[in-house]
Amino acid sequence: MDALHLYSLVRKYYPMDVSPFTIEFDQSLETKMLNEHIHQERNKLKGKWKNLMDDIEKTFSVAVTDNTGMVNNSPCLYFSFHPTRNGYLGKLHVWISLLVPYFLIEIFQYKEGQLNTDEIFAFQSEILHKTINTVIQNFDMELFPTELLNAPVPGIELQDSKNGEATLREVLFADYIAHF
Repeated sequence: MDALHLYSLVRKYYPMDVSPFTIEFDQSLETKMLNEHIHQERNKLKGKWKNLMDDIEKTFSVAVTDNTGMVNNSPCLYFSFHPTRNGYLGKLHVWISLLVPYFLIEIFQYKEGQLNTDEIFAFQSEILHKTINTVIQNFDMELFPTELLNAPVPGIELQDSKNGEATLREVLFADYIAHF
């Protein structure tokens, strides 16, 4: 899916040149279509979502936190977990878009522990590889192209971005949505 197709899809679900936290935003046809689509996709993917989190827990022997329920109208499913090895503590976030067949992963290091830089890189690579494979096995999706993450979406305004400053990452993978 190229950037132009992504932009046209975003415009289908987000009102153009309308500020969030307004009646116009909340009552727009685009916002209503977005809400309907989000709820349909969440209902359709419930079983797959639970299986994915179970698979991640089994693969890494860790508890998985489902952050999706924090915001009902987020355009994505979102979970996180804390993989560890020899005192190293990391945190991995995974967002699965409900609008496009893509997912996004971010990994953070919280505590170095007893691993050297090469071991940390190898451990992070292993975590990412296993997580990506697990997501792909449960959902027919691809990893979102990093070169498009910060591409601005003209005419779209969200909670934390002014008109024209919203990015594809925000509109497809935000774990918050301004209002609804």
